[in-house]
Amino acid sequence: TQQDAGNSSSSDDDSDDETNVLKFKNLNCADSEDEEDAVELDDAEKLETLATEYKDKGNGMYKVGDYDKAIEWYTKGIDVGASNRIACVCYSNRAASLTLKRRWVEAEADASTCISIAPEFARGYCRLAKVKQKQGYSEDGIGILEQALKKLPGNGLLEDELRKMKRARENAAVKKAARQKAAKERKEKDAAYDKAKAENEANSKPETKQFERTPDGLINL
Repeated sequence: TQQDAGNSSSSDDDSDDETNVLKFKNLNCADSEDEEDAVELDDAEKLETLATEYKDKGNGMYKVGDYDKAIEWYTKGIDVGASNRIACVCYSNRAASLTLKRRWVEAEADASTCISIAPEFARGYCRLAKVKQKQGYSEDGIGILEQALKKLPGNGLLEDELRKMKRARENAAVKKAARQKAAKERKEKDAAYDKAKAENEANSKPETKQFERTPDGLINL
């Protein structure tokens, strides 16, 4: 939207931060370690706020199903360079959006990055497991969650996701068995039909009269 575009252009501009740093320098504040720490803290808070703003915009786009826009906002949140506390959520949510776009390689990469920068963040493991499951590798997804529970024992989110994935695997196995049974029955039915048809055609053929040629002509046998 136009409002989003306006926020994007101003948020991408680093000039405000640079101006603040120059003001501090002109006041000779940089000579104090405590004041330098305060400046760094202030800048870090600004990055956190900006990254959170982008993340929230991405969440808004995700909720309405505009995954391309969601990916753009999460990418902005990552590029800000905020702390891992915010970055891991942006990576996690971008992985979810990429999964829905069937961009498997990128989704796996984001989920793996999320896990690497925030190994205590359970959602990252769920994202990676989901990407595997969506590609048809349910066993890999289950394995990821089981390993995650060894690192984060008793985590409710991981336990719930593992139960869902195992239940989905069982349902898929039941459906597969039903399809195989139906295919076998259909094949047997088709074979029986073909056999009955062949027998019926054989029985309905008129008798072929055979003749033998003799000196007097043809004699019906």
